[in-house]
Amino acid sequence: MDSGWKNNSGMEKKAWTRTVERELKDYGLTWETISRKVAEQQKWKSLAEALTVKQNIKRI
Repeated sequence: MDSGWKNNSGMEKKAWTRTVERELKDYGLTWETISRKVAEQQKWKSLAEALTVKQNIKRI
């Protein structure tokens, strides 16, 4: 993939990927775990909501 590719926020893809991997690791998750969660949409939605709440609490 083009190394100049950026996601919607303007962050380079490699930097975004590293950020996501680091955050997944903080929660004891892997890409494989997330892939399974995505396959089960409701579980993914619940996980995403929980991570958002937890992330907001960290900011306080």
